[in-house]
Amino acid sequence: MIFIVLAMAAAIATLFLLAKFGKKTPLPTEQLCSQCGAPARHGHSMHAETEPEDIKPLCNKCLTTTLQREYSIFLGRAVVIEPVDGLPCYAFQDAKDWKEHFPNSAISDDTEKLLSGMKTSCSCCDKPAHYLWVESAGLDAKTFTQVLDDGISVTLLKENPPPVSLCGKCAVEHIAKSIEKKNIRYLEVCPPKGETGFVIPMGY
Repeated sequence: MIFIVLAMAAAIATLFLLAKFGKKTPLPTEQLCSQCGAPARHGHSMHAETEPEDIKPLCNKCLTTTLQREYSIFLGRAVVIEPVDGLPCYAFQDAKDWKEHFPNSAISDDTEKLLSGMKTSCSCCDKPAHYLWVESAGLDAKTFTQVLDDGISVTLLKENPPPVSLCGKCAVEHIAKSIEKKNIRYLEVCPPKGETGFVIPMGY
């Protein structure tokens, strides 16, 4: 039941987001990068569902630079699911807030469980780890609500390698490499804030 509710809510909210852009301002991906003037490929905001006029258009290079700074100063812990195409947003969700809004959704508790087993050092460079990287095979516009409903362990981790502990710099390198390789564009990319949560490709 929660799967159906989340799916309907995501579809309606995504259409609403696109409608808001159409009425007030061009899509971020149709503008020039707010930092360097190159063609933008993404929108960036500090929290999900920001008003369209406050979402900054960024090119791949400037998005990576911005995320490097934001991911490096985050002192909490977050599961980061690899970007996928076909969904409009790549956003951090606070685990506690998510559980309050969707108490029957398993992803919050699963996030906490996964992070409790995270290594203290980055698997790539030995710096302190704050992120747990999860590959995203099997995740798309039809299945992301199932991941929210059932959790990561019984969905994505059934089809992908074990999670990898990463520092902020290495986490963003993984994100940027995936976005470039898959030629992904996102209307809204939101960095981690607070203490514990998950970053996931999603609709609203």
